[in-house]
Amino acid sequence: MKRQGRHAVPLLALVLVAPACASKPPPPQPTAQPAASAEAQPVVVVPQEIDGGQIAPPPAPKSDRDPRPLLAPYRVGNDKVARTILYTWTTQAQIDELQRIRVLLTRTESPTKGASYYDQVLVQRATDPKNKLAKLLRSQGFLRARFAWTSPWPTRLGWPGESYGESLISVTLKPESWFVKMRTSSPDFEVVDMQDRPVPLATVLKDPGRIAAIYFVNDATSTRPEDTPDRWAFREYVLCNEAMIADWSTGTSREKDAIDRSVEAINALAEATLPEIKEDALTWNQRVAKTWAREPAPDADPIDIYTSALSAPNQLYWPVKPELQSIAKALSETKYSVSVKHVPNAKFVKGMAVMPASPSASSSSRPVSRPRVPRNGTF
Repeated sequence: MKRQGRHAVPLLALVLVAPACASKPPPPQPTAQPAASAEAQPVVVVPQEIDGGQIAPPPAPKSDRDPRPLLAPYRVGNDKVARTILYTWTTQAQIDELQRIRVLLTRTESPTKGASYYDQVLVQRATDPKNKLAKLLRSQGFLRARFAWTSPWPTRLGWPGESYGESLISVTLKPESWFVKMRTSSPDFEVVDMQDRPVPLATVLKDPGRIAAIYFVNDATSTRPEDTPDRWAFREYVLCNEAMIADWSTGTSREKDAIDRSVEAINALAEATLPEIKEDALTWNQRVAKTWAREPAPDADPIDIYTSALSAPNQLYWPVKPELQSIAKALSETKYSVSVKHVPNAKFVKGMAVMPASPSASSSSRPVSRPRVPRNGTF
């Protein structure tokens, strides 16, 4: 912006002027004044000149800690989905089961809630005889699954009324793993390796045992109240092949360190100057989902970095201080009843596609996301 006028406006100065009507000089002050403490010294903010001769207001107080370096490792974009370590929350009952049987992927669906939305969408796509990859993912080797995410904090609180559990499991995938990218807004699948490089479909069909997880994104959504409940956007990793798991653990230093780093990052953001949210939860959910195409830069706005890490953007994860403090508190309450690390020796089993016989999963029915009710842990 150009300056107004030909001359810059000089800096303002505060000048103490003695009253003109004073007839006598003021009495001398004592020479032995006690030194004021550092806390008692007044803070003087000198207004600075800006373009146009206006005076900039004093800057708002901010935390000394920049949250961006702490949040940057948690970014997730649809363009970069490959991860070596994924995290999944579960209940203490499932931890006890895992400690006994040492098999991470044991369920094809929730025993109380039925098929997940991911399964419903996949079943519908597998009815197309031309969709070879969808049929492959419905075969025996991929039916048992567990849902996960790239870090602990974006899924700690779940959804309103739906908790995934209070115990954390970390899962290490083998370096030769492949990831299938599946979005409800697109009929196409993509497959990438650990370096996010595309893998041709023909190669995948020849060696399907290298598929480790599906990156599933529900982004075909709507803000219209009359639409079905699947209008909420969310995303998740579907661990679907135990043969591609290098190891999994719970209650070890790895999970504890991940929790500590998460708490530090969330607390740093809570201490920052945060903007006010002026939209309802569903509108915010839709806006956040539109930013998932690519990771933001590591030095981007802290709120953009934060929302890029979310799995289930709902009002429990609003970037405002009370909600951020609730996330940090829940993380600090993570339970570690046992310490277990296991190295699976599972073998991938090829098989024919399995299609549910239930009418609700037939080709004529539209996948419907179930109401948000407590799941009592992922499976």
